[in-house]
Amino acid sequence: MWRIRDWDNIYESSETRKIRRLSYVLVPNKHDGKGFRRIAKRQDAAEVYAAWILMLQVASKSPNRGVLADNDGELTEADLADKTGFPEQIFANALKVLSDKSIGWIEDVLPGDHPGTPGHAPVSSGLTVPYRTVGYSTISGGGPVAGFCGTWDSEAWQKAMPLCARAHAALFPNTTRLKQIDREIIGKAALVAVLIYSESWFTAALDGIDSPEIKKPVAVWKSRLSKQPESEGRTLQSLLDIMVIPKRQPVTKPPIKEPDDAKPE
Repeated sequence: MWRIRDWDNIYESSETRKIRRLSYVLVPNKHDGKGFRRIAKRQDAAEVYAAWILMLQVASKSPNRGVLADNDGELTEADLADKTGFPEQIFANALKVLSDKSIGWIEDVLPGDHPGTPGHAPVSSGLTVPYRTVGYSTISGGGPVAGFCGTWDSEAWQKAMPLCARAHAALFPNTTRLKQIDREIIGKAALVAVLIYSESWFTAALDGIDSPEIKKPVAVWKSRLSKQPESEGRTLQSLLDIMVIPKRQPVTKPPIKEPDDAKPE
C-alpha cells in the first residue's frame, strides 16, 4: 500500500488538521531539492510530476490522509486513472520513479502485500495486515487480521473502547473533549493493541503517566509505545497508518407500535 512520505509534516498544517475533508492540498514551492532536480532531469519529468500532484490530491481525500486508499482498500494504478481521468501508465511509471531511494517521495508501507511493487513477496500465513479487512476475523494460517475496523459494534472496537477510555483519563484528566488528532492516535493504538500486539502493551505505557513528575505525558506515552519491536517487519507507525477509527452510527429508534384497535364486543 502506497503512502506519501512525511505527509503529516509536509502536507498538513495546524489549519488543515482541523478540517475533516480537504478540498485542497498544501504543496511546497521548493525547486532546489535533490529529489525534485533528479525528476526534472528525466525525459518523462512532466508526466512523473503531473502524476505526483494528482496522487497528492487523491491522498488528501483518503479516509486516512496521505495514503493511496479509499473505503474499498488500496488504490491501484487503474484506480488512480479512473479517479483522475489521466492515463494509467503515468501512475505506474511515477510510482516506480518516486518510490526509488534516490527520490523517496512515496513509500510502500506494506511491502509484500502489493504485487508489482519493490519488495513484493507472496503473503505468508500468520500475521498479515491487509487494508481491505472489515471487522475482526482470523485467516486460515492463524493469527489476527488487522485493517479497517469497519463497524462501531465490531468485536475489535468493543475491546478497544475501554482502552481508549483508560488512556483518555490518564493522559487528559482535566478535559472531556479531545482534539481530533489525539482521539485518533489513542483509538488507532488501541486497535493495534487488540488486533496485533497485546492490551498489556497498551496499558503498560500508561503506568504512572498521570504522575505530576511527568511534564509531557502524551509524548512520554508515545515514546513508550514506540519501543515495541517490529511485527513481521512492520513498524508501529506503518500499523497505525492502516487503522481507521469506525464512525459511530446514529441510533435509530424502533417505530412506535400503534395499539391494536379495540375489538367490538
